[in-house]
Amino acid sequence: LETNVLTAVAISAAGDAIVQRSEWERSGKPYDTPRAISFVLFGAFYQGAFNTRAFPWIQEHCQGDALQALASSLAPDAAALA
Repeated sequence: LETNVLTAVAISAAGDAIVQRSEWERSGKPYDTPRAISFVLFGAFYQGAFNTRAFPWIQEHCQGDALQALASSLAPDAAALA
């Protein structure tokens, strides 16, 4: 869990810093620290902590059956096309 949270924090911070630098180069907009903090917190709590716990459950319980049934019901019958 700690590794995933720290990885998410690093990716969120780096990604926002890259975008903010680009915005600064285009328009001179200064670095927005509260924005950076919000990205880091989102990364830590959602991408890092929540998803670490949620994905195993999702993988175990959501096998795509509902989407497969929907796709099958919308697809034309191959025998009717022959």
